[in-house]
Formats: sequence, structure tokens, C-alpha cells
Amino acid sequence: MSLTQEEINELSQLLDARAIGNRSRPRPKLRLIVPPTPKLLDSIARDAHLKRVAFLERRYGLHWLVEQQCFGVASVTLLEDCDLIRLLTMMERARECIAEGVSFEDADLVRPLDSAAEFRDRNAEHEADRAGIAASKITALRPNPRDWSQSPF
Repeated sequence: MSLTQEEINELSQLLDARAIGNRSRPRPKLRLIVPPTPKLLDSIARDAHLKRVAFLERRYGLHWLVEQQCFGVASVTLLEDCDLIRLLTMMERARECIAEGVSFEDADLVRPLDSAAEFRDRNAEHEADRAGIAASKITALRPNPRDWSQSPF
């Protein structure tokens, strides 16, 4: 299977045309890739924090505190590092409150409920049920989750 001189000339002309065409194309613009921001916790420390949170939740019945801190987040494992650290410190403080007999309200661990936002949320679900809107569209009617990142805890 050898190529004839004519086929070789056609192939060389085709390759030359491609090479000349590549020269006329603009070069890609290079950009600097920003390295990711450093994390507070590495994977081992994060796993240790999650295990400690799970232990305190089971042992001292602090599920309500985890739910309060995870408001607007699907799971405790999806919390940002700073929120996970904040949750663990609050749970340790709650454990100390149980041991010393101090109420959670006195230790400022219980956040007040925004009853107006809760009412709006329930009202939006009721309106969606009445209008026959699918469950996936109900979330669009709900108010945005509260931002607790500015909390002093």
C-alpha cells in the first residue's frame, strides 16, 4: 500500500493549507488560574468535628441545636468550615450547660423564631396546594433562608 507521487503532493498541499490556516487564527488568551482559598479544616479535622457533633447530638439530645444551626442547609455535612466549628463550640457549651444545670435560654443558645417568616412559608405552601402547583415549584415561593453567618455564636 504505497502512495503515488500525486497523492503525496495532494496530502502535502492539504497539510500546508492547514498549517497556514492555523497561523492566521488568533492565539488563545492565557489567564491566571486563582488557587482555591485555604480551608480552615483539612479532611481529617473535619471528620473529627463531624464525629464529635454526632456524638454530642446522640448523647445529650442536642438534635434541636443541630437543626437550628443547619437552617437552610440540607445536612450537617454540607456546612462550611466556620459554621461547623461554630456548631461544635455551641454544642460543647450546651453540654456544659447540661452538666452545670444552666438553661439553654440563659446561655443564649436558643434563637427566637421569626413567626412572621414561618407564617409566610406556611401560607406560600397553602397557596401552592390550592393553585395545584407542583412540589418543585413550591420552593420558588418560599422566602430565602435566613443568613446566620453574621451570628456572634
